[in-house]
Amino acid sequence: MNASPRTSPAPAVLEPLMGIKAVLAFLSMEERAFQRLRASGKFPKPDCHVGSRKAKRWRPETIRAWIAEGGCK
Repeated sequence: MNASPRTSPAPAVLEPLMGIKAVLAFLSMEERAFQRLRASGKFPKPDCHVGSRKAKRWRPETIRAWIAEGGCK
């Protein structure tokens, strides 16, 4: 009997959380424009806050979903 090797599913890729600087670079956006979007409620709220200074972090999929939904239009 030929036993076929078991194939395991590909491991999930964990993408690092994005801070404000990474989001700005990803979107090619100036910080002031980004702050205006956040203040107007047109940008997703951070997925989490990290550390004692409560640094804002977004999951890359949150940013991609926002873009897919039309971004800042």
